[in-house]
Amino acid sequence: MPHLDDTGGFFIVAVDKIAEMPGDEGGIVFRQSANADRDSKKNNRDSRDGNWNVANRVAPVLPVRDETIVNSMRAQYGIDGDAAGLRDGLVTRATGDLNVSGTPQPKRLYYVSPGAKRLVAADGNAGGLQVVAVGVKAFERQAAPGAKCAYRLTQEGLDSMLPFLEKQIVRASLAEVEAILRRQQGEPQTAEAQRKDLLRDPDAPEGCWEKETVSAMKKVTPGCVVLVTRVREDAETARDEPRAKKAKKEKKEKKEKKEKK
Repeated sequence: MPHLDDTGGFFIVAVDKIAEMPGDEGGIVFRQSANADRDSKKNNRDSRDGNWNVANRVAPVLPVRDETIVNSMRAQYGIDGDAAGLRDGLVTRATGDLNVSGTPQPKRLYYVSPGAKRLVAADGNAGGLQVVAVGVKAFERQAAPGAKCAYRLTQEGLDSMLPFLEKQIVRASLAEVEAILRRQQGEPQTAEAQRKDLLRDPDAPEGCWEKETVSAMKKVTPGCVVLVTRVREDAETARDEPRAKKAKKEKKEKKEKKEKK
């Protein structure tokens, strides 16, 4: 169970109320003192103003409106901010430190759908909605010299952002991905990977020997790079190999017959 291992799990239970408790036919009436009501309104107001809700320890949900962040993602990853919904779909829970230009730079950026953002904004000025978690952590601040964007993609947000990536993406074969992961984990390489790695170009990254992979790696710039396994392409190539061999053989036979004539 999550609570036994202290993994942060929680449970949601739906309770169907069929009757009032004995002696509570009139319902339960909650009474709040004037001081408690004043403190609650202050905490809600602080949350709307971008400060922590001191009573409930809940950080506010702040929209990210800095155009330079979205534009830098376009320059680094080729993500169209409008198509991906980044201009309206990025939020954060804390403004973060100031960068060299004096602009707040949040540490984490969360990606929310239009519907979720409308739900969060529906509270208006009431301040009664305490949002504990919202969206998917899509970007996290990085320190990469030479990178055009101050944020890297996260594993959690990759499913949402991958369809919009046009840069910084490398499609490698399954054997190459396995070799890279083995090197990172400190595990020994397979005999085939060792043989192919010895034959790779001197300027090719370690663990990359396929021509397409090396070409893609040479195009990336400093910063975050997304490595995608080329499983589907490998499967299609394997299916096409017999047909390609057959076509090559037929072409050769036709050429030989023509030369005999």
